Amino acid sequence: MRSKAYRSAMSEANAGNRIATQVRLLRETAGLTQTQMAKKLGTRQSAIARMEDTEYGKFSVAQLHRIAKLFDVALWVEFAPFSAVLQRTGDLSPGKLTPLPYDKEFDETGEPLPHVPLAFDGSAIALDHYVTKVGGAISQAWFPAPGTKALEK
Repeated sequence: MRSKAYRSAMSEANAGNRIATQVRLLRETAGLTQTQMAKKLGTRQSAIARMEDTEYGKFSVAQLHRIAKLFDVALWVEFAPFSAVLQRTGDLSPGKLTPLPYDKEFDETGEPLPHVPLAFDGSAIALDHYVTKVGGAISQAWFPAPGTKALEK
């Protein structure tokens, strides 16, 4: 990890592998063939095959947004320190790499389902978009995780 060239190559390979694998896992979890997915996205099967190829790596953000919309998941692209990359690549199992669609995490009212582990860390996303306040306070189910601060209105 001391070599900048190594870090750069590792980062590029990790991003390409992770995205390609997630595209395949999302498609398979939804029970779609490459041809069916291509039809839903308005493209060809060969384009889906390329996106699922871990050596391809030429994704556009617009293309990834269309895939996220199709599977009702969020696209999250960010620059990160290498320590975060090492933490996020500790478990590359399908269960960790396959994001759940919205309806598997939130009920019809927008409340998180009981199995969804949410911790509010003071990020810019407003707490009241996701949690119902009970009696002016956050429901007991939504206390912040250790080391994080509760968001106040």
